[in-house]
Amino acid sequence: MATYNGEKFIKFQIDSILCQLGTQDELIISDDGSSDATLEIVKEYQKDERIQVFANPRKGVVSNFENALINCNNDIIFLSDQDDVWFPNKVQAVKNCLENSKKLLVLHNGLNFYSSTEYCGDTLIKKMRHGVVLNIMRSCYWGCCMAFKRDLLRFVLPFPPQVPAHDQWIGLVAEKIKGTVFVEQPLLLHRRHEFNVSRPLPICKKIQVRCDMIKELLSSMRKFNSLP
Repeated sequence: MATYNGEKFIKFQIDSILCQLGTQDELIISDDGSSDATLEIVKEYQKDERIQVFANPRKGVVSNFENALINCNNDIIFLSDQDDVWFPNKVQAVKNCLENSKKLLVLHNGLNFYSSTEYCGDTLIKKMRHGVVLNIMRSCYWGCCMAFKRDLLRFVLPFPPQVPAHDQWIGLVAEKIKGTVFVEQPLLLHRRHEFNVSRPLPICKKIQVRCDMIKELLSSMRKFNSLP
């Protein structure tokens, strides 16, 4: 989980995660220098030895998730935002999917959750798409809906400096390596509110983002091909 000034909703997310974890599981939290009560709230949970907190002050969202991933130890890794709510069957459903598949990554759906009205609206991912080209043009890879086997880390880390979105990068690399498993079933509530990090980009920025992603993928092909 990557956190930054998430005091308003983080407790709901942590509670929805911890109730699904076993004794050997872990919740890794990387904080980007929160100035509100986020860390104070997290510290209240740290009597639970499964929770570990790492600092990554003011380095941005992509770096914050990288810091969290570097400190993960277990074989299956779930990405988590700080303000969603996981459904009670999310962990087991995803684990079953990965254990029964040769793929490295699972992408499931979610329901948009408008906190001001407590209304569960449309699905987060309108259309799931296989293929690198389609997901460069319009990515369906939302980090909060992704989980993957630890083996994928050796291909995606460190994140290339020009990669604008960590979740799109992880999804595209998984597509190139062994493909992904799509689960249409919603397994979380994705909270929509005024402080969401994801924002629409102007057209010139969208073009630049796609060019950067293509460049990084092309430059990484040699690395992927050389790994056993």
